[in-house]
Amino acid sequence: MIFFSSSTASHSPVPPEAYTRIPCPGFDTSGNEKDALVLYGWVVKGQLQVSNLRSAWWKLLQAWPILAARLRIGAKAKADEPLNWFYLVPQPDGLRKLKEEEEAKEDSDKSRIFSYVDRRPQAISSVYSFTRGSELPQDRPSVARIDDNLDLWAPNSARSVKELTSAPSRACVTVHVTSFEDATMVAFSTPHVLCDGVGGKEIAEAWSAIVRGEPAPGPLTHLGTDPYSSLSTPSAEPPSPPGWRVFGTLDLIRFGIRFATDVFFWRPPSVIENREVYLPKTYLEAIKKKAMDDLGDDGRWVSTSDAVLAWIIKRAHAGKLNDSRILSVLYPSNLRWLPPAEGMEALPLPYLQNGAFTVVLPELAASEFVSGLSLGELAHLIRTTLETQTTPAEIRKSLTWRLWSRGKVAVFFAPTSHWFLVTNWRRMKLYDLDFGGEVMKVWGHGIHPVPMRNSFGQVADDPSGGLWLGGYLSQKEWEEGFGEFMEGSEGKD
Repeated sequence: MIFFSSSTASHSPVPPEAYTRIPCPGFDTSGNEKDALVLYGWVVKGQLQVSNLRSAWWKLLQAWPILAARLRIGAKAKADEPLNWFYLVPQPDGLRKLKEEEEAKEDSDKSRIFSYVDRRPQAISSVYSFTRGSELPQDRPSVARIDDNLDLWAPNSARSVKELTSAPSRACVTVHVTSFEDATMVAFSTPHVLCDGVGGKEIAEAWSAIVRGEPAPGPLTHLGTDPYSSLSTPSAEPPSPPGWRVFGTLDLIRFGIRFATDVFFWRPPSVIENREVYLPKTYLEAIKKKAMDDLGDDGRWVSTSDAVLAWIIKRAHAGKLNDSRILSVLYPSNLRWLPPAEGMEALPLPYLQNGAFTVVLPELAASEFVSGLSLGELAHLIRTTLETQTTPAEIRKSLTWRLWSRGKVAVFFAPTSHWFLVTNWRRMKLYDLDFGGEVMKVWGHGIHPVPMRNSFGQVADDPSGGLWLGGYLSQKEWEEGFGEFMEGSEGKD
C-alpha cells in the first residue's frame, strides 16, 4: 500500500506513487543522537574499480531501498507529542527514475547519491595526511590532530539533519569515492536516526560483499515495524535507569547558563581539538596488566576495553585532580550484543536501525575518578556497571523509560555536573572491511547541532595489534592529560 503526504509531494522530483511512507520507530527518534549525522570512511591501498563500487551500491539500493529514502519530519499530531519522523522509500519505479537522473549528472555533482572525484596521478599524501599504526612508536602512545576535511571525504553529504530533511531530493545515505595514484578513499554519510554505528558497519559489509562479487543481501524484513512496540509506555514517569533524568524548566536554565558559558568563554569551539590516540600493542597490554595488578589476586577481572576506558577517563580529566564537582560518564553498549529485554525477542540481523544502549557509571566527584580510584578499581567499576545494567530486566526498565521520555529533555547528568561520553566500536572491526584492497586508514566523523566536546571513542583495533582512539577535548585538556604523547614530545610511560 502506498502512503504519501501531499504536504511533502513537492520534495521529490519523481511521482508520489513511486514512494512508500514508512514511520521512523519510536526508539530511533527518542534520543538526542537523532539530530546527528555520522560519516564513515576508509583509505584503501591501490586503485579500486569505481564502476564496480558504483554498480554494487545501486544493487544494494535495490535490496535496501531505504538507503535512498528521503527523510522527513512532519508536524506534531498534538502539541505535547514528539515530532513525526518518517521516510519516503523509493519503490522500483522510483529507484529507476533516481538512477536515470543520477546518470545525467557529472560525477562530482554534489547532489549525487554516489559522487566521484578522480585525483590521479596525485598521490594521496599530497592532499591527505595520515599515519599507519605500524609506522608509529611501539613503546608509547602517539597523539595527533585528525584531518576532518569533509570536502575531501564527503562533499555530497548533508551538513546537518535540517539540510537533509529539507532538501528536495537528497538520499538518506550518500556515497563518495576519490581515486589517487596509490589509494582510494571510500566514504558514506548516514543520519543517526536511520542507524547507529553498528548499522553503519552493516551497510559497509553488505556493500563491500557485493563489490567482491557476492550476491546482494535479502530485504530488511524489520522495516516498517517497531521491535519495541510490545513495551507499553505509561502516562506517568516509570522508574528511570541509573543516572538518567528529565530536565525541567529550572534545570534547563541552570544547564543552559553553564553550557553557554563553557561554549563562549571557557572552551569556545576554537580551542576544541579533534585528535586521535594510538595505543601500540605493548602499551595496550601494559594498561590491562596495570589494571589487573591493581586488583590483586581476589578473583576480580576486567577486559582490555574496561581498562582502556578507565585510562581515557583519567587522562581526559587529569586537570580535575582536586575538582569536587560530580562527573557523569555515559558508555554505550548495543542491543544487538546484549540479551533481549525481558519479555522481548532478540533483534533481527542484519538490523539497520538503532540499537545503542546506554550505561551510566555511578556519579562520583571528578577528583575521585582521577585520583581516588586506581586504574584497576575504576576499570572494575566499569565492568560491574556493565554487568548490572545489561540484564534483561534492567534493559526492559531502561527501554521503557527511554520511550516514555521521547520528546523530553532526557540527559544522564545534573545541570551543573561535568559530563563525558565514551563510545566503543572495537567489536565492529572496521579495519577488517574488504573492498578488494588493504585498509590503510579508518576515519569517522559526527556532525552535531551542538558544539562537540567531552567525548572520546575506542574506534578500531589496528592490524598491527594496537588500538586507535579519538576524542574531542580542549587544547588545555589534551595537554594536561596527553601532552607527553603529543607531537614534538619525547613521551614516557
